[in-house]
Amino acid sequence: MRPGMKIIQSLWTRPLTLDVQRGKTSGGVSGGWPSWDHYWASWVLSAWQAHLTHGTVDLVTDRVGAQILVEELQLPFRHVSLALDGIPNIVHPALWAYGKVVAYEEHAQRVEPFMHIDSDVYLWKPLPERVTSAAIAAQHYEWAPQYPPFHDIYTRPRQTMRALMKHLPGAWTPHAEDDHAINMGIFGGNDLDTIAEYCRQVRSFVEHPDNAPGWKLIAESGVPGVGVRNVGWSNMLVEQQTAYCVARQRGVTMAMLFEKGDMDQIDSVGNDLGYTHVMGYKKKPADDEFIQRFERRVRDTYPDAWSRIQAGFPLTGTRRSAAPARPQPSIARQGLNVLRHAGHAATSVAKTTLGIDRATDEQVEARLNVCRQCPGNHAVWQDGDVHTCGPMLASMREAGEGTCGCILRKKARDLAEDCPFDWWQRPSDGSTGVGTTISKPGHLG
Repeated sequence: MRPGMKIIQSLWTRPLTLDVQRGKTSGGVSGGWPSWDHYWASWVLSAWQAHLTHGTVDLVTDRVGAQILVEELQLPFRHVSLALDGIPNIVHPALWAYGKVVAYEEHAQRVEPFMHIDSDVYLWKPLPERVTSAAIAAQHYEWAPQYPPFHDIYTRPRQTMRALMKHLPGAWTPHAEDDHAINMGIFGGNDLDTIAEYCRQVRSFVEHPDNAPGWKLIAESGVPGVGVRNVGWSNMLVEQQTAYCVARQRGVTMAMLFEKGDMDQIDSVGNDLGYTHVMGYKKKPADDEFIQRFERRVRDTYPDAWSRIQAGFPLTGTRRSAAPARPQPSIARQGLNVLRHAGHAATSVAKTTLGIDRATDEQVEARLNVCRQCPGNHAVWQDGDVHTCGPMLASMREAGEGTCGCILRKKARDLAEDCPFDWWQRPSDGSTGVGTTISKPGHLG
């Protein structure tokens, strides 16, 4: 993996609520999964495989997404941004790809090379250097006639947009006439200026007030005769063909993980590369052999996450029972845990008083800022500021099964200490600096 190249994932939850409102509880939920259980299980496998193959994985989401992925499923994200809370309400939730574009934009504006992977992509090996070192990289090209649905997915929606919208992405002319797009199961690169320009063109197209009547017409009544019945058909055009066009407009050479775009080549070469993308045609009914093998893998490898998925989530209308509680230690063990914890805390305070592993005031505040915006809402507040990580005695009795119960200001002073959920960012350069782990919500303009 190229140094400095981050793996990121994103989840905008408003499109999920739209599926729920439409009564989708099984058969084609969110990208074609046979059930919500399979959708969340894919998140578990995808995030953990990215972590195991690449280490640091960041998440761009909204508050509801952070609650499910970080708090309930406890996926191993190092940095959580709530930027998708800032997507304005004028953006129709069926335009699910827009959440990904905002995630691309945030990292481009941070000047951080990145590779975004979808939640139905599983990395069994690190991505190859030719991909992570590229200016722009994606999964593979799609073009007509190699990709039979190309005109239904790209050409006809684009014709509709030209008829209805006043402000179109400038890169469409003339490059959309190439009849090419890129599959963005993975997408990113090192040319952040090109990625930022792509995001700017998409954002202007989607959010421009003059285009609102066109989006409304497509969302509510459809446009007979042109192959477009709702906003959902526009996702591939908005995300994937526009990205191709902007790269062409700027003369940027793109690297593809798969040099050919046929499905047989993707499956066979994917095995060699250690890469799986469960595209729509693979998301078959729950009794399909592939889906059953996938389910068994998640259930056997991540049983705690699987049990929480089985309990369900209110967001997707699948809450069946309370999330499973962790086993409670015996009364005697609880007492020993409290004594051990108290001794550890005393040692920590003593060594920082002597200047050993002592954080600066700036580093302490950076850590406390993470706690003040805790995505799990664990911090207990007192006198207008965060006080402890969860209720003190209850957390100490459970011996680290979740919150730690520590007095946060004292714990933050000790550079050898860490957040029990791994949300305090560790320095990567050997220094003792501490970065903020939770980004404030807000749409980038």
